[in-house]
Amino acid sequence: MCCRSVPQVVQFTQAAVPTVLIDAPPKVNPHSELVLAGTASIEVGTRQCSRLHGSGGPCNASFTWSVIGGGVDLTVAATGPHLRFAPTLKLRSFGLADVSYTFQLSVRDTLTGALGTAWVTVTKNLPPYNGSLLVTPADGWFGDPFTLLASGFIDAHEDLPLAFSFAVCQADTCAFPDVLAGP
Repeated sequence: MCCRSVPQVVQFTQAAVPTVLIDAPPKVNPHSELVLAGTASIEVGTRQCSRLHGSGGPCNASFTWSVIGGGVDLTVAATGPHLRFAPTLKLRSFGLADVSYTFQLSVRDTLTGALGTAWVTVTKNLPPYNGSLLVTPADGWFGDPFTLLASGFIDAHEDLPLAFSFAVCQADTCAFPDVLAGP
C-alpha cells in the first residue's frame, strides 16, 4: 500500500470586488492641470475599508491609471514618477489635443486579489468662437486710454456667462498665465 487518503475540508470564500469612484471635472481647461481623484472601498465580512490606500493596515490596494480613449501618454503627462499608481492622478497642463479623454482606474485588493475598475470621460473646454474684439483707437502709446469691446462670441450653454480678461504687455513677447488659467 503506497498511498493513504486523508479527508480534507476546503472552504471557498468569495472576494468582494472593490467599489471604485473617480471625481473629475466635467470639462477641463486645456492649459490647466487636470486632477482625477480616485477612491475605493470594500466590505468583506468584518473587514470594512471605506478608503483603500497603497500601503499599511488591512486595507491595502494597488492603484493603476490608464487611458482608454484619447491620446495621452501617462508616463509623460503625470506630474510625478509614480502617480500612475496612486489614488489621485495629476496631469500637467500640456494643451490637450483631443476633445475628450477616457481614463480608467483599476484597484486591486492586495489581500484577496479582487479587482474593481471605474472609468471617467473628461471633455476639453473649447474656446468661444465667431466673436470679435474691437480696439479703439487702433494705435496708441502706453498710458493712452483704449476701449475694448468683445462681442458676438458663441459658447456652449453650460459655459455661459462668458468672462473676458484684458491685460497690458510692455514687451514684444509676453504671456498672460493669469488669463489663460481662467476662473
